[in-house]
Amino acid sequence: MLFGRRNSSAARGSYVPERGLIATPTMPAKSVDFTFDTSGEPAVAVQNTSETPGVLSLTKSYKAATDALLKVKLPGIRFDIIVMLDGSGSMNELYRDGTVEKMLVRTLGFALNVDIDGSIPVFTYGSRTGKTIQIDASNYQDAGKLINKVRANGSTAMTEGLQQAFGLAKDANKLVMIINITDGNPDDKLTMKNEVIKLSAYPIMLKNLAIAPVPFLGDLDDMPSLIEVQKDHKGVPVIDQDKHMLYRNTNGVRFIDSVDSQSVNPFTATDEQFAAVLAEEIAMCVEVMARVGILTNVPGFIKEF
Repeated sequence: MLFGRRNSSAARGSYVPERGLIATPTMPAKSVDFTFDTSGEPAVAVQNTSETPGVLSLTKSYKAATDALLKVKLPGIRFDIIVMLDGSGSMNELYRDGTVEKMLVRTLGFALNVDIDGSIPVFTYGSRTGKTIQIDASNYQDAGKLINKVRANGSTAMTEGLQQAFGLAKDANKLVMIINITDGNPDDKLTMKNEVIKLSAYPIMLKNLAIAPVPFLGDLDDMPSLIEVQKDHKGVPVIDQDKHMLYRNTNGVRFIDSVDSQSVNPFTATDEQFAAVLAEEIAMCVEVMARVGILTNVPGFIKEF
């Protein structure tokens, strides 16, 4: 399967939270206005980008992302994009063979559509977190070299990486997407879950892109939320006669579901397929954030909780 999503026991209603989880947030920690360009145009114009032979095509990734956002009916949406890269030892070959660089360039193509200034903070995490660098249309061809200069090697301190990204994201005045590119499990799964619980009350989406299937990231995706979308037996959201779609789940361990975890092979996936992965679930997350008050001024949606 090209992309993969795991259906853990949480999705089947038998989730048992482990000891040590922090308290579930019961209200938004922060609210920001939904930001979008009414023209529907990408944030940064990329036209006829000069491509060096043998170098990844930013233009193709950018166009594929433009089309993917049209398909989910969100042209003109604006984020702050932050990229955190697994720099642990298990990723060594993936840095050497260009896999990480390929994922970065494709991610940049998406970011140039939605990030207001088109300059994307990128850092690695390993036994420590590395220095943050800025990747944009002017230096993306050197992305591999730039990342390797500041790469944090060793184990997989994913929690520390997410904490660093959260530090960059929490003061933003618009919706944030943290994109986590990895190949494995974090050193400490419990602390990673706690960090996800904390950010679930903020205007922050976490997109986990696993280069190979990582069951734990699927489990993060399936953690039950205090405020959930009611779905029918086919998984289609249910909207009642009062046009409400959310309900309270007393077993929720986070505020809302703001995580999407998928596995994607950047060498077998097309630019279009990769862009679709990045665009997936954005519309649903925006709607839920609007209904709980994390996002304000989202056209057509009012707060339910």
